[in-house]
This record gives sequence, C-alpha cells and structure tokens, in this order.
Amino acid sequence: MGLAGTADKERGAAGYLRLMARTVFLLVILLGATAASRADGLLGATGYKMAGDATKMRIVVTFDREPDVKWFLLRGPSRLVVDLPRTRFALNAKDVKPRGLVRAVRYGDQGKGSRLILSGKGPFAVDKLEVLKNDDGSGYRVAIDMSAASEREFDEALANQSLTTGSTVSTDKGGRVGTGPISAPGHRFTVVIDPGHGGVDGGAESAGGTVEKN
Repeated sequence: MGLAGTADKERGAAGYLRLMARTVFLLVILLGATAASRADGLLGATGYKMAGDATKMRIVVTFDREPDVKWFLLRGPSRLVVDLPRTRFALNAKDVKPRGLVRAVRYGDQGKGSRLILSGKGPFAVDKLEVLKNDDGSGYRVAIDMSAASEREFDEALANQSLTTGSTVSTDKGGRVGTGPISAPGHRFTVVIDPGHGGVDGGAESAGGTVEKN
C-alpha cells in the first residue's frame, strides 16, 4: 500500500473517532440532564423539534415522563402559552431557533411551574395539541400542530376560550375602560396601572414594536 493510501486510512480513522467522541459527549449531556431532573423532582424537557413553513407548523417537545399540560392563547402578539409542571429544559439553542409560522420561542421557570411560549408571525390556529407516549417507551412528547389563520379566526378562538376557561384570558384593555361619567370634582379616586409582564413572557407589543411594559 502506498503512502497516499495509508494517509487516507488514517484520516478516515481519525474522523470516525471524532464523530464517536461527539456522539458520546452528547449522550453524556442528555443522560446527565435527565438524571438531574429526576434527582430534583423536576420534569425533564429533553428535546425540541420544529418543522414547517409560514402556513403550517408541527412542534414536538420530548419529556422524560408524562407532563401535565395546560394551554391557552393570547394576543398582542398572537401567542400559544403551554403551562407545565416545574421543568428542567435541556434544549439545543439551534432547535428552538424561530422559523416558518413561529416568530419566537421562549421557555422558563415561573416559580410554581414552567412555561413554553410560541409567538406567531401572525394569527394562527392550534389544530391539535396532544400528549403522546414515545414509541420506544422512553418518555413522552407533546405534539403541536399549528396553521396560519385570519384575525377573525384567532379572535373567535379567543372568544371560545374565554367561555370555557373563564378568567384564563382577559378582554382587550380598550373594552375594560369605563365609559360612564367621571366622578364629581373633589371626589378622590384611585387609578391602577398594571404594565406587568416580566420573566419568560414579555407581554403585548404594538404593531410598531413598542412593548406594553415600557
């Protein structure tokens, strides 16, 4: 065998060893995150996948055990909020990079629970959100199917949501401003301002990008 053939074999072996080393490293990280979540009692979010385009998206989040999931919609911008038990998120930053119908992905701890927030580039419909057991038996996944919708369709979904969940979603702030007469001169009253929105959910934004809390 010539020197060139020997060099090619050595490069091939070195590349194989590097690939194996990276694979083992990723497995160690994944197993370590899973073990840590079990040790502290937290639910472990171990993976995130998102595929689709500006009209339809499918999001799959994997967990080390079955999650108790509650979800609802918010506007300004259009958002899907998924509430979870306290969760340790071990997600790859590249996997959660926005694409297609999704403008932003945020997640984090809320104190008594955790939250995943998907902001749309426009109004959307949640076609399906379900919790499924993984085929290999190693945990569960939350599968979310979303599709682009009109403002009217999104508002209808919000209206239906408010009927079924009561206080989960509030009306537009404009609809809560009083239209009656102002109190008589000299009568003391209190004005309460609620800019709110810290932590994982930054709150409402105007069409020009102004954030409500600012």
